[in-house]
Amino acid sequence: MRKPATAAASILGALLLAVTTTGTAHAAPVSDDGTDRVPSDSADTRLTSVPKGATKECVDTAHRRALRAWACVGSDLYANGKVEHLAKGNKPQKPSLTVAPNADDDSWCEPVGLCSRLVNDYIRETKANIWYGYGSENVGTFDAVLRNNLNGRQPRLTTSLIHDEGPALYFPDVRTVCWEEESLWPDNECGTDVMGGAFLSTPGARWSSGEKRGAWLENSNEYYHELAASWVPTGRPPLSGTLFETPYFNCYGTSDDNCYFPDE
Repeated sequence: MRKPATAAASILGALLLAVTTTGTAHAAPVSDDGTDRVPSDSADTRLTSVPKGATKECVDTAHRRALRAWACVGSDLYANGKVEHLAKGNKPQKPSLTVAPNADDDSWCEPVGLCSRLVNDYIRETKANIWYGYGSENVGTFDAVLRNNLNGRQPRLTTSLIHDEGPALYFPDVRTVCWEEESLWPDNECGTDVMGGAFLSTPGARWSSGEKRGAWLENSNEYYHELAASWVPTGRPPLSGTLFETPYFNCYGTSDDNCYFPDE
């Protein structure tokens, strides 16, 4: 069972707002004044070439609702303190598996979507294309990538950010949170790692956290990570949220047994 909203509420302090949706908690982008709507005459749009598909439908939904601040990751719409799964069945989307083990971070899973690629049985990367805006204005896009080297039973995590379009971006805080799957109860938190902060001045700029050692995973169970961030586009209100959750990985057996990514 995915974690409850209260477990994630303190990840990013005052900027972060967590809510519960069908079994899953996320932190949703919120504007600095806490409101969710703008006047309908705010119609200046940029970055209008959103490719057809789930992300475009998400962006169009945000425009129609004149949301004060919003972000789209594939079919998931983050706004007004909640996440809405726009896909059929109102179910959280799962990263699509991509066969691109050696591709540059900015050359796979572009320019939209939530994807995952296996480098080998013990290294996996999950990537999200985040489109964000205010009201009916598309303001910018960036990529977020979480690389997980399982390293036995103590994952080594690396976060990368890539500025795609829009104004300069300041990231005050980027964090990963480890979760242990619980079938009958809310999932157990198994460690939070502060990955750092970043400033991306122009499209194409990149930042990497460097490798961080996660918690030792003692129990025989399934685990996953979430990647959360707060970001401030130049001249705009701040946004924040859980950008994505990774696919599960297995850490069965004793502490002498290695974790691994299951076949899909």
